[in-house]
Amino acid sequence: FAIILLFVRFFQGMVAVLAVLGNIFLGVSMHLGLRQIAREPRQFTRLIFLLVLTLAIGSFSASMAATMDRNFDDRVYHSVGSQADFLEIGDYDEETQEWSFLPVERHLEVPQILSVARLWENEDTGFRRPGEALRVGVKTYGVDPLDFAQTVWWRDDFSPWPLNSLMNQLALDEQALIASREKFQGELNLSLGDPLRIDFGTPQTLEFFIAGWTDLFPTHYPEDGPFVIVNLDYVERSLGQTPWTVLAHTDPDVHALELRQTLLLKRFKPLDARDARAEIAAARDDATRVGIFGILSIGFLIAAVLTIMGFLMYSYMSFRRRMQQLGILRAMGLSVRQLVGIYAFENGFLILLGVVLGTALGVLTGNLFIPFLQLSVDQFGDTPPFVIITAWADVLKIYILFGAVVAVAFPVSAWLLSKIRINEAVKFGEEQG
Repeated sequence: FAIILLFVRFFQGMVAVLAVLGNIFLGVSMHLGLRQIAREPRQFTRLIFLLVLTLAIGSFSASMAATMDRNFDDRVYHSVGSQADFLEIGDYDEETQEWSFLPVERHLEVPQILSVARLWENEDTGFRRPGEALRVGVKTYGVDPLDFAQTVWWRDDFSPWPLNSLMNQLALDEQALIASREKFQGELNLSLGDPLRIDFGTPQTLEFFIAGWTDLFPTHYPEDGPFVIVNLDYVERSLGQTPWTVLAHTDPDVHALELRQTLLLKRFKPLDARDARAEIAAARDDATRVGIFGILSIGFLIAAVLTIMGFLMYSYMSFRRRMQQLGILRAMGLSVRQLVGIYAFENGFLILLGVVLGTALGVLTGNLFIPFLQLSVDQFGDTPPFVIITAWADVLKIYILFGAVVAVAFPVSAWLLSKIRINEAVKFGEEQG
């Protein structure tokens, strides 16, 4: 409201300047239209105020709904790591105390599984900086770089580097390591290329060097502490194999639990399965979510209806108020075409101004305040952070609907202007005045 009122306060001066310039560069209709708006700004600012307010509310409501919908989906994908995951074990030999697994590539024998990647994690790892005895705990993730890049769910804001670039670093040098930027660069002041010695909760340690940074990582939450990402093959050659999670791109028509049964028949041992798309579909029926989106949808519809109704009422009242003035201009020698031009320019100028300002204000408000409306329905409710989505498709619907109303209203007004009689217009003005 404050921004709208501030704009209205300077509206008269702005239009007055345009009117002076219009006397030089614009035609009669545009110049007279600007002069009329500058002379009686209060009569015209009502339309601007209405358009700005309703379009700002409409675009804000639509953008908030789109942003929250994206956030719900992203939270699920961040938790799962891909479209589906399978927590798998293999066969354990008590004598050798070693695990053995079927090759992960054999998952692709199931037609509905399109790509797979291993994701291994260990919470008992830690590291020591060169020359220091203090051990710092860190969570270690092991991946197959090329498969992981093709399968994992990823967002560009997770890292200052593209995902493919990060995975290429791990693939090119098995001792390369991707580290969480906040801990290693921010707190410990480490740099790219610095060596790190990671111990895995046993006397066994491995040498790495920092090859890249990331802020977030799928399935990891800030509450879990700092983390690093390493090449899983390098770890397994030194420590042996242990159970992992298999991330998978799957056919959207098949649930992960059905695929789990198929994998069991192929001698895999998936203990559990999660399907991100199924969880998203189930979340859409949640009463809280339905209520929130219902309120936002109602706000969007009310804004659209008020925009249309307000414009129609303004057009009718404005036409009746301007009848005497237009009649006098007609008597002074202006043609019907020029009268229509004046009326069309006045309304078109105000509509364009209101639409542009209203949309800009709605988008600006959304970018400023929607991040503070992120819902924390659990302890990880703010991970990953909001990505602000401007619902241009919904805003365009308002534009189209409003444009259709304007396209009907202007020809009707032009037809009424062509039928105006000078004496009746002047008499009507005297009666109203």
